[in-house]
Parts: sequence; C-alpha cells; structure tokens
Amino acid sequence: MNGNINCRNCQFWVELVSGFGECRKKPPTPFVNPKTNDAFTRSLFPTTREDDWCAEIRPRKTEKNPASSSSDILEI
Repeated sequence: MNGNINCRNCQFWVELVSGFGECRKKPPTPFVNPKTNDAFTRSLFPTTREDDWCAEIRPRKTEKNPASSSSDILEI
C-alpha cells in the first residue's frame, strides 16, 4: 500500500494523541458497556492508528500557496 494512503492523510481523521486518532467519516456508534449492558452510556467514533487505512479514504485537500505558483499572480 502506498505510504501516503493512510488515516493520517485522510480528511476525516482527527488525531487524539501521537499516532492515534478518530475516524469521523460516519456518525459515532453507541458503545455497549459489557459490565452494565447500557448501550447509551456513550457513543464513539472508531479509533485508529495513523498508519491504518480503509477503502473509504479521502485524501486531505492541500491548500495552494499563491507565492509558489506564477499562474495565480495577476499582473497589472
């Protein structure tokens, strides 16, 4: 797999701590606490490592730097 196709480079991924984050592609799902069997204690986004990947990855949009491209400069 290409090194750039991973969670870290996906627009839906939010880093929580170094190397780990949440996928925000879909809504959080209810978490069932096995001790209380209470499905609505909280809901969670899937937690992934930065080098994980899936088939729904959407690369982050990169912002163009106007200073680096002469085609964006308007000459008067």
